[in-house]
Amino acid sequence: MTGQATPATHATVRALLAAVAAGALLLGAGWHTPAAAHASLLSSTPSDGERLEAAPEQVTLTFNESMSEPAYIVVTGPDGEQAAEGEVAVDGADVSVALVDGVGEGSYTVAFRVVSADGHPVTGQYAFGVGDGPISTPGADQGEGAAPETGENGSESTGSTESAPVEEERDGGSLRTVQWAVGIGLVAVAAVLYLLSRRKRSQ
Repeated sequence: MTGQATPATHATVRALLAAVAAGALLLGAGWHTPAAAHASLLSSTPSDGERLEAAPEQVTLTFNESMSEPAYIVVTGPDGEQAAEGEVAVDGADVSVALVDGVGEGSYTVAFRVVSADGHPVTGQYAFGVGDGPISTPGADQGEGAAPETGENGSESTGSTESAPVEEERDGGSLRTVQWAVGIGLVAVAAVLYLLSRRKRSQ
């Protein structure tokens, strides 16, 4: 007996085609998932470009999500010497380090490298000033993206490290690959459903 497509069959096929079309539109508009979001610096104390009358006791960085240990903050004084002392403390989204006593006037550069709880690295640098005088521009000598990195004994030193934008570019490339794979799959499903619908109509 020759089978004929029932109204229910047509309705199912149309619903599946509509779902595939909606998925394709979402891919075309851009697919953003929570995993694509990255940790970032929200604020700092002292802040970038801030001029203080007296030296602060510590430098504190606040991020948009919790950070994990170890974290690294290097504070370089106007004489090129390290102005931070002690271990870098991580308290949820706050990362801080104490400054040495007797910090004098001048421009101070803060360079940091931290890792979020989900493993995403965040690096950056900025400058603040104490007293009168110009505030230096970070990156003028070391280049953009310079941040602390660890030596063989785990000590901190300044130097160029992999920055967050590079990591974001990698993550973005992986996400686009998944988008293309899903898009091709949706097109294939749509083609199969269309052929099945035509075949049932011709029977």
